[in-house]
Amino acid sequence: MRVLVFGAGVIGRIYAGRLLAAGHEVAMVCRGATVDELAQTGIVLRRDGVLADAAHPALFTDVQAAGCFDIALIAIRRDQVREALPQLREIRAVTVVSLIDLPTGIEELAAALGVERFVPAFPGAAGALRQDGIVDYLEVDQQPTTIGSARENSIATELFNSAGFRTATTVNMAAWLQTHAVFIAAFESAIASSTDGVAGLARDRTAMRSLVLAVREGLRALEANRVVVLPPSIRVIFLLCPVWFAARYWSRQLAGPLGMLGMAPHSLASAHTELPALQDDVRSMLIGQPMSRLESLFAVQRLGLGTLPAKIRIA
Repeated sequence: MRVLVFGAGVIGRIYAGRLLAAGHEVAMVCRGATVDELAQTGIVLRRDGVLADAAHPALFTDVQAAGCFDIALIAIRRDQVREALPQLREIRAVTVVSLIDLPTGIEELAAALGVERFVPAFPGAAGALRQDGIVDYLEVDQQPTTIGSARENSIATELFNSAGFRTATTVNMAAWLQTHAVFIAAFESAIASSTDGVAGLARDRTAMRSLVLAVREGLRALEANRVVVLPPSIRVIFLLCPVWFAARYWSRQLAGPLGMLGMAPHSLASAHTELPALQDDVRSMLIGQPMSRLESLFAVQRLGLGTLPAKIRIA
């Protein structure tokens, strides 16, 4: 397939690199110094310590100059959507897939890009862009690339599967994204404000219990506002399991690759950008419902942000 990837951050590079390795024709829209960097080095991915061959997409700074495609992937941060919308509207592709953490406004984005070709999705990979340009990443065991039901979702599923990504579908992507927003806004706020980093947070039983209770509060508020908590595994771990069990489970996850590589780098890199926007999204979603525990997490994070490690840069 001819694939356009809009955005050259961690997610854009992971999916573009894997799709190129699978034999697809991939073009990427990016800007600034990133264009020169990728022209020189290509996309370099490292998974489980194994370095893949550099992948070289065609590079463009303008969507119109890129041409026509079978499918386009939008891989930008939630806080970049408004600025990018004029270019997104110019994408010439049969199918357009969003890989954006967009719990509010997904219907508006679909309307702007064309409901008949729009597929909402969410990445099942995460990682960190190092100063040397290498993307260290993992695929999230608990969260395959998730695709919302749409007329064109089979095309998106076929594309991701061809590159070896595990996929899942959901009949209610809006509810899935809102559930994820509650979870990730709480966890990223806790990680970004932890003075001992993600490892210290994982060791702090009191902090982990408070974090689980904050997520539980948010999910109950969603249900009170008639939003289905999806996927079911999130509902089970946070609403049905005892708090001590959920806290212990997530302590182990945060102390392992998921926390160290899959969550901590993004939590710190987005602390000034995407995270505040997601916090505001959660507030708007839970309006009229109690969210004192979540607000406490958000307030602590905004008062004292964590320190971004020198070897990780914002993209």
